[in-house]
Amino acid sequence: VLAPLRPLSEGRAEAADAIARLQPSGSTDFKDALEIAARQLVGSGQKTRHIILITDGASIRPAGEHAGLIDALVASGITVTSIRVGDEQESVDLVREIAERTGGSFHVVTDGEALPSLLIDDTRRRAGRDEAERSAEAAREAREASFRPQARAAEALGGLEREEIDR
Repeated sequence: VLAPLRPLSEGRAEAADAIARLQPSGSTDFKDALEIAARQLVGSGQKTRHIILITDGASIRPAGEHAGLIDALVASGITVTSIRVGDEQESVDLVREIAERTGGSFHVVTDGEALPSLLIDDTRRRAGRDEAERSAEAAREAREASFRPQARAAEALGGLEREEIDR
């Protein structure tokens, strides 16, 4: 755990410093990371429970060892967006399954420049901003529809001469 779960406004500097000091080494065990994140989310009492898993997909554990964790995530209402970095095929099915079974999204990223916008879009969607924007658009369309005239064609064209209508 690089930083405890808390609003970013309270720990941005510490989190940025911890991330900057990360060094790649060893193998990947995202099962433990997902379990820790899930415990923190459940303990937080937050309504939105979502994890973004960024991985090369290569796990030190066999895929079958993740079944209980996936079931627990689903039971806890935790969604997982899995972002598979790189183009190797190892563990792709497992990472996709975690996302799909929890109701999250699955993405493969081979271009690192696409990652920031993908993270922002996913965070907005999970925070409900996209849904709020769609609801606002639907309400706006409903208001506009209510102002449309409901006149019959003959009434709407009343007073115009035939040659004016045909122009």
